[in-house]
Amino acid sequence: IAVKIDTRGILSVFAGNGLQGLDGDGAPATQAELDGPSGLAFDSQGTLLIVAAGSGKLRRVDRAGIIFTALQGVTPGSQEVAVINLLGRGVSFASGSVTFDGAAWMKHLPTNADVAPNEPRRIVVQPDFARLAPGIRRGVITLVFNDGTIRTVSALSIVAPAGAGPESKDGNRQAASCASPRLNVAFTQINEGSAAKSGQPFSIEARVVDDCGNPLRGNEPNTNSFVSAKFDNGDPDLRLTPLGDGRWTGTWRPLNQGGGRVTVSGIAAHFWGLTNVQAGRVDRQISLLPASGAPVILAGAVVHGASQRGDVPIAPGSLVTLYGANLSERTTGLNALPLPTEKEGTEVLIGGQPLPILFASPTQINAQLPFNLPSNAVLQIVVRRNAQISVPESFVVAPAQPGIFTKNQQGTGQGIVVRSDQVTLAEPGTPARRGEAVVIYGTGLGPVNQIVTAGNQAPSSPLAVTLSTVEVLIGGKSAQVLFSGLTPGFAGLYQVNAILPADAPTGNAVPLSLRVDGRLSNSVEIAVE
Repeated sequence: IAVKIDTRGILSVFAGNGLQGLDGDGAPATQAELDGPSGLAFDSQGTLLIVAAGSGKLRRVDRAGIIFTALQGVTPGSQEVAVINLLGRGVSFASGSVTFDGAAWMKHLPTNADVAPNEPRRIVVQPDFARLAPGIRRGVITLVFNDGTIRTVSALSIVAPAGAGPESKDGNRQAASCASPRLNVAFTQINEGSAAKSGQPFSIEARVVDDCGNPLRGNEPNTNSFVSAKFDNGDPDLRLTPLGDGRWTGTWRPLNQGGGRVTVSGIAAHFWGLTNVQAGRVDRQISLLPASGAPVILAGAVVHGASQRGDVPIAPGSLVTLYGANLSERTTGLNALPLPTEKEGTEVLIGGQPLPILFASPTQINAQLPFNLPSNAVLQIVVRRNAQISVPESFVVAPAQPGIFTKNQQGTGQGIVVRSDQVTLAEPGTPARRGEAVVIYGTGLGPVNQIVTAGNQAPSSPLAVTLSTVEVLIGGKSAQVLFSGLTPGFAGLYQVNAILPADAPTGNAVPLSLRVDGRLSNSVEIAVE
């Protein structure tokens, strides 16, 4: 077994027995590759490769796209592409280049070479802009290996007018200096020979520049920039993170198989002022290999159990929801108390500690976080289904983060707020009255005044009361709180008993929210008369 922590701080575990490794194409290694005499190596991007001697697949070209930018009459410096061979034997390649405009503005050396095991062969790509007029040109370098494998590296050249100035002295992008509304997007790690595998992480990196050679940095003042990856197999869009030098990166975990081929589109946009906008797009089709059946947690899909928000922290003891694929063999329904930590071979783990599972299905798991999790920390959660383990997904823990359950189970609209009979929802047709006591159900209200074990029912005598003060806001007005704590007989469920103020707003959709230690819940609606 080997482990690595990538540049985002994500811990990954690899082994040749039941777990997935990555081969030299960036796709998960097959079992045949793992079964052979194998070794471990890291490629030029820090990705751990499990290498089977004798496999014909494990070679890698470390860049799928390069961009040259310069002013007219100025030739930019060369760039390198590395060919990495992790086989137990040598390989060779022949190569050629073509520019789509027919001009000889690019050459590379060597064009033919042998590549020894674990000794990268550097290909130097040298542009020549001396006689080029301003404009954008494209080309491609094609490498053919001696076993017939083909890899390509796309090339983009941008020659800016002599007075345009690619960058200012302080390094900030001068958007207003470039009259063109176009952005140029190039994938630097995806070529037509790339393959992703359903459920496994696939790295996406793009470089974005405008027609004047200015990089889209993503951190310019008074502007709004974004780069997203879109997929035509129905997977959700992936918002890429700027690295500050024109490169944007993210990790895609394919869920929908589609037809075995997926078009990955890089979409970039840059807005400044009231009407100025630049935009660009690139499409690349890659192979999508069949699902391995390993559980998958969607990126950003560890969400608050009540508000269903993934952009807020989650408090210890809270109910949490995970969305993904292959999370469970089948839908198990609601589990009885005390909640099991394993259901038909499925576990949810944080640091090796299994979580009580309230509900499990192939696409969703509801679980309860332990009360003893460290606060103000970033933790990782994984799902184990039988012998297969998901890629870890990170989430933030805060001492408290209130959330109110809603009728649509999406964290919006009608809240789960009952009237004084503790049965009837305060909704249109059965509104609560001013001065009436209501019960608000939620989760994430923070620590309580006694030890409670996650997965067990909360005590009824004495009641488990929140240590922090809970505020109830209805239509912007404060309500008198009678009780805030765990709901007796349930796991992870909190309730707040409050009296609606005499001057509370009336109507069928009065906003209501909770506040604990300065943190606001989702805003829900109740009916008041």
